[in-house]
Amino acid sequence: MNRLNHVKLVTPEPDAVVRFLTEVAGLPQGFEVPSEHIGPAAEWRPEPEEQSKLTMDDIISMRGANGKSGFIVGDGTSRQLQIMSGDHAAVWAVTVGTTDVDAAYERCQAKGYVCTPRNMVPFVGGDKIHYFFARVGGLVFEIMNIEAAQAE
Repeated sequence: MNRLNHVKLVTPEPDAVVRFLTEVAGLPQGFEVPSEHIGPAAEWRPEPEEQSKLTMDDIISMRGANGKSGFIVGDGTSRQLQIMSGDHAAVWAVTVGTTDVDAAYERCQAKGYVCTPRNMVPFVGGDKIHYFFARVGGLVFEIMNIEAAQAE
């Protein structure tokens, strides 16, 4: 089966990202990759100071989409990519599905991560997406759940 296996990330705070993904998003603990398997060091360019709050306007700005149509590639069994049109190429966020967005949000705040408020948007077929964004180690994560439309 053709499917996305994983997303590769680079961050100056890998431990913070691992803690976020295991303690907030509820993903299982993985394993450490020994340094000899990582490859040579690369030049690191510092980013601006972290903000003390994160708004949806910030997220839209970081996303850099130009308002044209986008695509979802894949399905729930193959993993998915969301592709938007924009002037610059980037991996701007990683989305993690969870069964309980509210509990993940509470853990995120309790751990002191900078995040947006929880939001809900309508989705295809009457479904609703409940989500929030968090910035961790200079990366943006979306934690979300799709609430299926009620059958009539």
